[in-house]
Amino acid sequence: MKWKICLIGVVVLFSFIGYKEQEKLLVFNGEEGEQRLELQADVKVKKQAGEFDNHITPAVDKQCLNSIDSIKITPDFYQKKQDIVAFLLQLKNDEISQKIIEHVLIDSGVGLYQGRKLIKQEELKSVRSLLPGDIQTINSEQNSRVRKLFESKSLSDLVSLYKDKEIPIEKLIFLDEKVYTPLQLILLVSATENNFVSSISTKEAIEEMLSAGVVVQFSDIVEFTSKGASTDILDLLVNNFNGVKNQVFYYENEIHTLVTLSVKKENFNSTSFWLSEGVSASPLKFFDNAVDYVASVKSRGLQEDILSLLMDYDISPNNSATFDILMQQLSYDYLKSNNKDLEFFDYKKLTEPQIYKKKDDVNHIFNIALHDSDLDESCFASLEYKQNLVSKIFLLKDEAMTNQEKLQSIAKQNFTSFEKKLKDEYEKLNKPVDSHDNTGESVDPQKNVATKKFVELIKKGDWETALNERAEETDMSEQQKKDMSFVYALLAGANSEVLISLIEEGAVVDSRLVSIIVERCDLDVLKSLYSHGYDFHYVDQNWSSAISKAITSKKLKSLNFLINIGVNIEGEGAGGLSNPIGASLREYQIDLAMNMAFIDVLITSGATITNFHKEFVESFAVDNIELYMGLINKYPQFKMN
Repeated sequence: MKWKICLIGVVVLFSFIGYKEQEKLLVFNGEEGEQRLELQADVKVKKQAGEFDNHITPAVDKQCLNSIDSIKITPDFYQKKQDIVAFLLQLKNDEISQKIIEHVLIDSGVGLYQGRKLIKQEELKSVRSLLPGDIQTINSEQNSRVRKLFESKSLSDLVSLYKDKEIPIEKLIFLDEKVYTPLQLILLVSATENNFVSSISTKEAIEEMLSAGVVVQFSDIVEFTSKGASTDILDLLVNNFNGVKNQVFYYENEIHTLVTLSVKKENFNSTSFWLSEGVSASPLKFFDNAVDYVASVKSRGLQEDILSLLMDYDISPNNSATFDILMQQLSYDYLKSNNKDLEFFDYKKLTEPQIYKKKDDVNHIFNIALHDSDLDESCFASLEYKQNLVSKIFLLKDEAMTNQEKLQSIAKQNFTSFEKKLKDEYEKLNKPVDSHDNTGESVDPQKNVATKKFVELIKKGDWETALNERAEETDMSEQQKKDMSFVYALLAGANSEVLISLIEEGAVVDSRLVSIIVERCDLDVLKSLYSHGYDFHYVDQNWSSAISKAITSKKLKSLNFLINIGVNIEGEGAGGLSNPIGASLREYQIDLAMNMAFIDVLITSGATITNFHKEFVESFAVDNIELYMGLINKYPQFKMN
C-alpha cells in the first residue's frame, strides 16, 4: 500500500512541475538569449500533454538539435522570415483571440518576446492622436474672456459667447498648457469637485452650442466619457458626430477605445452604452482590453457587474495574468455561478477547436521554415528541431536593418564635417532681425514700446488707448494712424473681425510684418490682406518668409493659400534651415507625425531640395535612424548621392 501512495505522490509531483513549466512560458520574457530554454521547457510539457508527436529517436533528435547552430544562412532564410512575419500579422488582423496567438508564438518557436514585440509595433501604427493636425487657437483677448467664465461658473455666459459669435466656433482654446474644444469648455465650467457632470444644465448647454454651429469632435466624446457624462449626453454627442466612433487612441498615457476608457473610469452605464454602439472592447490584441481593466475596478459589486456585461459580449482578457488576478478578487458565489465562462479566460487551457486552430497555424509556420531548403530532412520529424529552426530564422537581423546600420555609420562620419555648417544655420535663425514700419517705428513688439504703461495696455488688449496715447506723443497723419492701428491691434491679439475691419477702413500694412501676420492671423485675415494688394513675398535678412512662418506656426491651410497665390516656395534662393524646405525638415525632426504634411505640400509644389537639405536629413540618422528612414522611404530625393 505504501508503494502505491509513493507512486501517486511522484506522479502528482511531476504533473505539478509540468504545469509550472507551462505557466512559466506565459510570463513575459525580455531576454532573447533565454528563448531556447523557453522552448526546451515547453517541448517537455507538450510531449507530456500529447499535443505533438516526435517521430524520431532520442539520439537522432539530439544530433538534429546540435546541427542547428551550423546551418548556413542563405538569402532564402530572410524571405522565410518575411513570410513568417506576414503570417503572424495576418493572424493579428483575423478574428483570433490573443490566447491562441500566444500559444502559436510559443509552440512554433517564434517566442513570446519576439512575437509580441513584432505585433505591438504593427498595432501601434493604428493608434490616433486626439489633436488635429492644423491647430488654430483663439487670441489672447478672447482667451481672457473665457478665463472669467471659470469665476462665474456660468454655462449660459459660455453659450452666449458662441451664439453671439464673440468667439470663433472653429478654433481651439489654449488654457494652462492644454488645448480644449468649445464643447470641452462646458466640462471645465460645469464640472464639480468630484468631476461628475450635471446632466440637465450640461445637456442644454451642448444643445445650444450645437445650434450655434459648434461641431462635435471625437475628442469631445472621449472627454465627456472620461468625466462620467450620462448616456443621454453621450447619445446627443454621437447623434451629432460625423466621424468614426470605434477608434483606438492615446488618453492619459494609455491606449484606449471608448469601452476600455469607460471601464477604466469604473462606469457601468457608459461601458454598456459604447458596447451597444458597436465600439470594440479591445483596442489592440497585445494591449490591455476591457476585461483586463476590470481587474483594477475597486468595488467588487461593480467589478462583477461590468465583468458579466463583458462576458455577454464574449470578451476574454488580452493579458494572460488577468485570469489569476480575477480568481483572487471575485466573490465565491460569483466564481461558482460563472465557472464555465471564466474558464475561457485561462490562458493555460484551450478548447478543442482552439487546439486544432493552433496546430494548423504552428504547422503553417513550420512549413514556411522547412520549405525549399537544403536542410536535413531526417530532422523534419523532430518538434524541437523545427522550433529551434524557426527561432533561428526569426532572430535573424533583417537585411534592411543591416543596411540601416551602414547608413547610420556613414551619417556619423559625415556629420563631423557637417556639424559646423549646421551650427552656423542655427545661429542665423537666432539672429535678431531689424525691421521698421513706414512711420520709422520698429514693428518688433519689444522695440515698439516706449513706456511700461504702453506695454501693459498692449498686454491687456487695449490697443486703441495705446494708439491714442502714442498719437499724442508723435505727429501722426490720419493715414499713419490707420496703418498703426492695424499694427497695435495685431500685437494686442485682436480678433480676425477687428483686423479685417481695419484693413477695410484703409490701413496700409507694411510687408515686413508678414511673418508675424502669418503666425498670429487666421486664413480670413490673410485673404482680406491679399484682396487689398498686400505683398506676401517679403523675405527678411535671415531668409525667413511667409511660407516658412506658416510651416513653423503649423498653419497648413495658410501654407496652401500662400502657395496658391504664388508666394515663392524657394525662399529667394536660400538653401538652409530658414527656407521652406529647411523649416519643414526642422518641424519634421521635432514631430514627424504632425509635420510630414508640410513636406508633402512643398514637394508636391516643386520645392527644390539642396545639398544642404540632404546633409541635414542624413544627420537625422545619427540619433534616430527610424526618423531618417521614414523620410527617405517616402522621398528618396532627400538621400545623399
